Amino acid sequence: MTEVGELAKEILSISFHPTEGKVGLAKENIGLELCDVIYNVLDLANRLDIDWRRPIGKNMGK
Repeated sequence: MTEVGELAKEILSISFHPTEGKVGLAKENIGLELCDVIYNVLDLANRLDIDWRRPIGKNMGK
């Protein structure tokens, strides 16, 4: 799951010395990396035959 590392790298790139230019670019990249992470997590759940919809429903009801 290299996607999580790539997401962390983007977040860290603006964590210490954010500038307007860096934040704008990082936001776009963070959005792309979040999509990659979500896709890979759901793909893994499907491959392992894990019903991820039920826990989401439970968590949303909290």
